[in-house]
Amino acid sequence: MVTIIMKEVEIKIPLNENQWFEVKKQLTKLGYALVREVKEEDIYFNSPHRNFAETDETLRVRRSLVKNNGDYVVERQELTYKGPKLGNSMKIREEISVGIEDADKTRVLLEALGFIEITCVVKERSYYQKDRVIVSLDDVMGLGHFMEIEMQVQESDLLEKYKNHVQKVASALLSTVIFTDERRSYLELLLEKKNINAEK
Repeated sequence: MVTIIMKEVEIKIPLNENQWFEVKKQLTKLGYALVREVKEEDIYFNSPHRNFAETDETLRVRRSLVKNNGDYVVERQELTYKGPKLGNSMKIREEISVGIEDADKTRVLLEALGFIEITCVVKERSYYQKDRVIVSLDDVMGLGHFMEIEMQVQESDLLEKYKNHVQKVASALLSTVIFTDERRSYLELLLEKKNINAEK
């Protein structure tokens, strides 16, 4: 059995409320289909072997929930490792995900092995897709609205091509707006906000 490790090419853009609704309209116009709407609960861990904040790595347990008769039910649970960001523009990093049966038991297992829980990031996310491009509209608890545009890449020699394509998609969706790429993860943004509030 051959395991294929993918690289994630991603751009994250903060949105205000007007931009949020404008992007939704543009997605439909450009032929993107709404794939699913979920609530994601991401529990992040630090390693007992090295400090992930210093090495720019990520380990998380994710529980994805979908609405069923007004209540949220578990759709998928997974354990994901992300390697350090590559380059200075846009986010490109190695990503390895495995499906798990029980997020709570996995959390206990990691803590038994010495991994330390950092915090939980909760967001409501709408996934749109066209060909190999996935656009996510996120409402992140405590942070606000964001758009993520992502492609999964196997061929390292085509990274530059995919970077350019993701940038073009962002420009098409926000054609009347000057936008900036947010390279920090939701985890980093949330921890920074908590530290700022704690210092006040």
